[in-house]
Amino acid sequence: MFGIPMTGTTACGYTGVQNDEMCARWIQQNAFFPLAKVHRDSNAGGGSPNEPYNLASPWKEIAKNALINRMQFINHLYTCLLETSTVGGTCVDPLFYHYPNDPRAFDIMLMEKQFIVGDSLMVIPIS
Repeated sequence: MFGIPMTGTTACGYTGVQNDEMCARWIQQNAFFPLAKVHRDSNAGGGSPNEPYNLASPWKEIAKNALINRMQFINHLYTCLLETSTVGGTCVDPLFYHYPNDPRAFDIMLMEKQFIVGDSLMVIPIS
């Protein structure tokens, strides 16, 4: 949103106690960010190991499917990042970037519920 195309979050955080559902949902959302990683040492604050293969069922399967989806969509993301690196712009945008005349897009942006990846893929995280 601020012209930094290679951005993302560290799934499951750095420290503290996380639960498997939160970790799996975070991995799901990260699958659509240019930079997506799970911080290996995030269990240093007393949490359980949170690599996707350490999650309990059904969260392990949910995280696995998110990673598979990322691999299926990686060409789309790579193309967007390549274009962004040569002509500028962003790859992950709020809806109002694409629909500036639609007041509903501003409402959705304020609720932080949806975003668009690479001009053609809308992501709607579970709330």
